[in-house]
Amino acid sequence: MISDGKKPLKVTMAWTDKPSKNIVNDLDLRVREVTANGYETYYPWSLNPNKPDRNATANRPNKLDNVEQVLIKETKKDAKYVILVDGDIDDSEYSQYYSLLIEGAQKPPSVGMVRCAFVYRKGRERTGKIISASIKPTAEGYSLTMIEENEEEHVLNFDKNLYLQSAGTKDFYRVYRAGDLIPWNLIANSAYPPVALEIQSNGSFHINMWVSTRSVCSFEGTAQFVNGAKNEIFGLSQN
Repeated sequence: MISDGKKPLKVTMAWTDKPSKNIVNDLDLRVREVTANGYETYYPWSLNPNKPDRNATANRPNKLDNVEQVLIKETKKDAKYVILVDGDIDDSEYSQYYSLLIEGAQKPPSVGMVRCAFVYRKGRERTGKIISASIKPTAEGYSLTMIEENEEEHVLNFDKNLYLQSAGTKDFYRVYRAGDLIPWNLIANSAYPPVALEIQSNGSFHINMWVSTRSVCSFEGTAQFVNGAKNEIFGLSQN
């Protein structure tokens, strides 16, 4: 997200936990400001139960409450921030939904579009804006990560020749106990030639594919190359 620089940046998270004296599904909220030297991490307010008369501090994860808030009092216009949510989910639970309220931020610009058609429901389509896209090398090949305006995160994995191997989605407003993505059913793609990622040296990309046995989606936009991906894909010298 990007701050508007006009007022403090405030991020509040809340979730409905299981009845207990202590937190069962312990989610943790952090906000990172992207800087020239890396990033600076901001933590939510929390009290010390052993010293309840002390003021709340914001220098560590909150392990006590199911409502957490990060407050950054002074921000600069167009400063970039990343919201991180993770935690420990009870073994009896698969996931934990949560709500998020953001104040003091502006909508990020679009870097692409996703368009999906439901083949057995004529006329029903879905479109969404991609606000972030990046591609990086992996042990098997490359990974393309896209985040939609609704905060859904899609990860597409390719081999060294940029042929699709697997894909999945992570709902930003849901923390999974296993910490992995919800996999897409790519079986319908097997009836066609291998699905390949089309990408140019300027980051422009396009891919059209079945994401289930009933839906076809196209993704296009401009991705950032991460960790030397551009050099590897296009055989460029790193000198």
